[in-house]
Amino acid sequence: MKPAFRMAYVNDWDGAALLWEQIVATSGGRTAGKAAYNLAIALEVTGRLDEAKAWSDKAYTLYGNKKVRSYSSYVLDRRIYDNQRLQNQMKSVANN
Repeated sequence: MKPAFRMAYVNDWDGAALLWEQIVATSGGRTAGKAAYNLAIALEVTGRLDEAKAWSDKAYTLYGNKKVRSYSSYVLDRRIYDNQRLQNQMKSVANN
């Protein structure tokens, strides 16, 4: 986990995400839940909101990470909604 945190600290989010995904695949329980949550954050930072939502849901449902509930339910859902709204507005402006 520490190398992935250091990668995130220097903005290597893709590298950190890769390590966290490997940790989820090779670990279980609490460690996998933390890695899945961190992976969701890395995906959000890189703009992959739907993937972030899927990983945050996994962190809670499969690994019982309770910290992710409000992040997944409120923060990510709102970001996804806002992003879709922005895309619709941009299409509307482009068509005028």
